[in-house]
Amino acid sequence: MKTSRRVVAVVAAVTAVFTFAAANLANAAGWTKSPTGNATSKADTLGAPGTGSTSGATSSSLVLSWSAPSGLAPSGYVVSRSTTTGGPYTAVGSGTCSGTIATTSCTDTGLSGSTQYFYVVKAVIGTNWVGSQNTQFTGTTTSATLTATSLSINNGPNTQGKPDQGDTIVIVFSQAISTTSVCSTWSTGTLTGLTVTMNKGNQTNNLSVAGCTGMNFGTLVTTASGYNTANGSNAGWTSSTMTWNSSTLTLTVTLGTYNNSGTLAQDLTNHKYTYTPDTGITNAGGGTHASGSVDSATTILF
Repeated sequence: MKTSRRVVAVVAAVTAVFTFAAANLANAAGWTKSPTGNATSKADTLGAPGTGSTSGATSSSLVLSWSAPSGLAPSGYVVSRSTTTGGPYTAVGSGTCSGTIATTSCTDTGLSGSTQYFYVVKAVIGTNWVGSQNTQFTGTTTSATLTATSLSINNGPNTQGKPDQGDTIVIVFSQAISTTSVCSTWSTGTLTGLTVTMNKGNQTNNLSVAGCTGMNFGTLVTTASGYNTANGSNAGWTSSTMTWNSSTLTLTVTLGTYNNSGTLAQDLTNHKYTYTPDTGITNAGGGTHASGSVDSATTILF
């Protein structure tokens, strides 16, 4: 009889514990199922990560980063992506963003070129506690091909209608270029000591610089007969410069000192330039060569 009373007491105690836990679980806001559905976790106990950002875009990858949530320290993060804003999102399964990661940055690989991706990140503790996702953030991969996407010819501080000191040639590329593929001795910053030569006839602009093993720039051609010539000779500008801006993907050539005698032909308001990059120019990774051509958006403003 004593044994029977003990069993009844134990059963009653266990029942009371489970009844208490179930009641509190049902009444507590924010409790949700984990992704596996086999455990219950309180989402608002573990905060959402800070707003994320992307950087280092290539034609097939993006670098993601975000900040840790406040409150409980997570054991890891799960990154999900979509090609549609607002989702639905799918857990990333490539690169260092795959699975549960321990750091607040990773690289998503295997992506398509010229595509916008939308990301959200959730913090986790172990395998059961999953926090809320952070605010969606986005990034766009670069083009799978390297092309010049725009060209502008700009007048500097001197006479409009003819090329002279301070005028600029601005070319925007579809992705980052390797500056050493343009000039073997050019790594960063501004390339100085450049000589810009504009030939008589087809108006092809040849760029050369001392110390370079092969100057890979390309050609600038205009349909204007006789423009850029000085008394029938080729025109040239020494002490010119070239600058690469990796943020805007812009290559800028600034004309230096005019080194020919005579007066340049001018007044070319109804003509445009066409730029064709040298195939020796490669992207920053070195695997893609430049191709195609682009016309200046407006008539020549030298």
